[in-house]
Amino acid sequence: MATATQRTELARVIATMMQKQASSKQLARQIAAYLVQEHQTKDLDLILRDVLTARARDGVIEANLTTAFPLSAGVKAEVKQLLKNEYPAAKQFVLDETVEPQVLSGIKVQTADKQLDQTAQAKLDKLTRKF
Repeated sequence: MATATQRTELARVIATMMQKQASSKQLARQIAAYLVQEHQTKDLDLILRDVLTARARDGVIEANLTTAFPLSAGVKAEVKQLLKNEYPAAKQFVLDETVEPQVLSGIKVQTADKQLDQTAQAKLDKLTRKF
């Protein structure tokens, strides 16, 4: 298992490569090969979070949006505006949308350091925990 410092350095290298490399598929293959070779595949989630943090420091905010249905352009624009208000120094916003019918309705927005979960599934889970 890589140390936090090693992961942070790897994340910084990956973030830099993402800025310079046009082919995300090629970069993904290179990263996967490295992680397999170095026996670090179990650290993938931590490394990805560190990459998002490194990119945020560079002014690129990536947000994962999870919804039950595809988002309209208007809703995406509203989310982007909310992110601009939350991260005023950011230069670029990248929205990655995932459709998961089990969330029922609403939206979950995740960045490297924050999460807002307004899905019906989250509200039902919270209600269930109260009882």
